[in-house]
Amino acid sequence: MAVLPDADIIVVDWRFLLQNLSHSIRSASIACSYPTEPEEISHRVMKRLFCIRADAPYAKIVLAVDTKPYWRDAFIQKWYSDRGLEPVVYKGNRAKLSWQFVTSPDEMEQLYRILLKHGAKSIGAMVVQDQGLEADDIFGIIAKTYNGTVLGITGDSDWAALISDRVFVYNFAIDEMMTWKDVRIKYVGGDPGDNVPGIPKLKKDGTPAANNWGQLGASKLLAEHPDDWHVGLDADHLERNYQIVTLPCPDWDAKQAMLGLNEITTVYNQTDEFWSRYGVTLPVRKALDSKAARDAWVAKLRIHILEANKPSLQKEE
Repeated sequence: MAVLPDADIIVVDWRFLLQNLSHSIRSASIACSYPTEPEEISHRVMKRLFCIRADAPYAKIVLAVDTKPYWRDAFIQKWYSDRGLEPVVYKGNRAKLSWQFVTSPDEMEQLYRILLKHGAKSIGAMVVQDQGLEADDIFGIIAKTYNGTVLGITGDSDWAALISDRVFVYNFAIDEMMTWKDVRIKYVGGDPGDNVPGIPKLKKDGTPAANNWGQLGASKLLAEHPDDWHVGLDADHLERNYQIVTLPCPDWDAKQAMLGLNEITTVYNQTDEFWSRYGVTLPVRKALDSKAARDAWVAKLRIHILEANKPSLQKEE
């Protein structure tokens, strides 16, 4: 079990939390405790939120929510349009994924909205969401402007670029604290998961090759040329990727952005109103109040998530 640091603020990647707590349902790797997907997901989400609050009873908890359309959509569209190029859709490849739930997308989104409000009330969390922002934008602004200790809970590797002596990132899916990641690997190699191309390799005659560097190639380039790694790279494409993956966006005034977050933050007081409704009964809460019992439950859940993720992890390798 990873040992989580004490933090003044905990920022939870809400969409990541939902996806991971639903993963083993989609993969059918375990039998559900509840008769329907919405009931099962609701129970898991509420229990996990309780564990976060039980681990950090005095921390401010922020549920950071992705809200479309993202600012990166317009940025990428304009970048390609200005150059007369065929546009690339941000996260366009993710739209091709098949829907694997019995519950319809509209019903699931409605469930997620209800859980966001009820979950925030149950643990006394703050909800931060505004059109154009992804959870990593919200985390980036908080990490850059808050002087105390910040803990991020996500599976997004971009967050690792913000790690410092007061900023920590915990990957719940694999039960590991992330280590600092060189974000240059991503803006040289590109991010195929977001349909953001990297920088084309150059042929001997100086013309662009068919392939990009990729993350392995970018890692090798940075290791072999620590001081002049950028020589020979397309500066325009390099700037494009830098803008997209660096947290927070380099063009933003972080302090001004933090003031904006304060204006759109919804604060909830802690209440027991919803715990029993979602099956987190008093006996269960008492058991989860025990750190040993809580760790055992979370460890069991992580095993299911890791089992569900095995095919995709192997494929990436």
